[in-house]
This record gives sequence, structure tokens and C-alpha cells, in this order.
Amino acid sequence: MQPAGTISMEHWEKLHTVEELDTALKAIIRDSKPLIDVDFKSKPMHPWSEVYDNLCHEVGQAYGMNDIREA
Repeated sequence: MQPAGTISMEHWEKLHTVEELDTALKAIIRDSKPLIDVDFKSKPMHPWSEVYDNLCHEVGQAYGMNDIREA
């Protein structure tokens, strides 16, 4: 599986001109999802302190601790 927004090697080998490359890249941009959800305001919001606490907990778990702030 190739990363989103890239041209496969098979497709790349079929491109012969800059115009063909330009068209292929524009199609990728046109068909890609936006990086930020356009409906982000309707999603639940969390206070920064809660986000930070969750982040510290998850990073700590990755290092075998309860919370990274214990280090």
C-alpha cells in the first residue's frame, strides 16, 4: 500500500510529459481528503488540561510507567 498523495511506480512509468505529471498530481490533490475536518466545530471539545493529562499517560504507558511525569 502506498502513502496517500503519491503516484504509484506503475503510473509514474506511464507519464511521459510534464503536462501528464501535472494532471496526475492535480487529480491526487482534487481527490484527497482535507487535512482538517471541515466540520470540526461540531466535534466534542476537551480542555487542554485533559488533553495534556491523557497525552502524559499514553506516553508514560509506552515507557512502562503510569505517567511520563513520573520520570
